[in-house]
Amino acid sequence: MKGKFFLVLSISTALIILIIIGYKEDGINLTPSYHTSSMRGLHLNHKKGGQLAWELFAENATFPEDKKEIFIDSIELKILNEPQVYISGGKSIYDLKSKDLYVTEKIEIKLKNGVLKTDSLRWISSEKTIATDKDIEFTSDSFTIKGTGLTAKVNEDKIRILRNVKGTFYR
Repeated sequence: MKGKFFLVLSISTALIILIIIGYKEDGINLTPSYHTSSMRGLHLNHKKGGQLAWELFAENATFPEDKKEIFIDSIELKILNEPQVYISGGKSIYDLKSKDLYVTEKIEIKLKNGVLKTDSLRWISSEKTIATDKDIEFTSDSFTIKGTGLTAKVNEDKIRILRNVKGTFYR
């Protein structure tokens, strides 16, 4: 009985040691906390010509040291144009130099005529342009338009779907 117990114990110990030695965390890069800052409840205002042009809200923000970007989660971008445009999404990167925003998941853009959904987009602040090369779906009460790629000039109130455009219009 003692022999079986020690055999099971030694096999279990050997397995645990092999698991610990063989375990690798591929794809996970941990940044030491003394090189970053983070905060909850980010709110950025961007003014152009003394006027408030847009506002960015985020639940979480990470400011890596020596980087020119802010990594943010759960964003809301309010573009103060006529008509106003609201962009919401998940993970994003805000470029501090260009003031551009790259949103990479769960994107919904609310426009005066409907809602546009896509998987990634870029807000080019200096041009007041929204762009993506991913699939999009633009819906309203009177139509649904699907396609691939998009450029939208916010200040000109123009949207251009680049490829594979399919539309359904309702009466």
